[in-house]
Amino acid sequence: MYIENSNSMNMKPRILVVDNDPIARVMSQSLLWNGGYEPVLAMGVGKKIIADARIKAREKCCALALIDMRLYDDDSEDDSGLKLASELGERVQCIILSGHGDQKILLSLIQNYRNINFILKTNTPDSIIEAINTEAKKVSAAKRGLEFEDLDILDEISHTALGSLTKKYPDQTADILARLFPTARKLRIEKFDTHPLPLNTTTAPRPTSMILKVYEEKKYEPYIVKIALYLFLF
Repeated sequence: MYIENSNSMNMKPRILVVDNDPIARVMSQSLLWNGGYEPVLAMGVGKKIIADARIKAREKCCALALIDMRLYDDDSEDDSGLKLASELGERVQCIILSGHGDQKILLSLIQNYRNINFILKTNTPDSIIEAINTEAKKVSAAKRGLEFEDLDILDEISHTALGSLTKKYPDQTADILARLFPTARKLRIEKFDTHPLPLNTTTAPRPTSMILKVYEEKKYEPYIVKIALYLFLF
């Protein structure tokens, strides 16, 4: 039996919105909210919006980012949004929203940045959300519909010292497991009982790691997973 009630799985995925056009920014906010996301808006002009995007990606623990290709000048060959996406890409699943008029240049960019998805601004709202959902399933347990046999363990983690470091975003643990097991539909988690401390936390005064046994569906041997604090620095 798989349990569905959990604070970790009921949160909307946070998606950073970086767009220098205030009207487009608000339109994206409305579209994403209605699509089941929690939009986090980067604010400012020029270098300030990029700096704000870095801060909010870290502080709000965003799983995804929707970034306009040109954050400085909409009428130039500016690719500042793409550079920001490359910078954030190791921690955040980035999507570039492009209104680039030169299709040859756009195709060249797409070929050079295969790990970043590109969406045209001229696409319909439904197709934009569909493309975002595809990317979200790679990094969000909730959007993928990843099931856990015992969600109480995830909630228990949120009450440990490590859980306190996730602040008000306990869904991060489930999302980490979604990234580690990209094709999994169901996971079973057990505590790795090597000593009697709760959840195998370390013996340090403020433990910030834990070791778990994770069973993927239809596989009998578990994976040993250590979850620890990872500094999110830009």
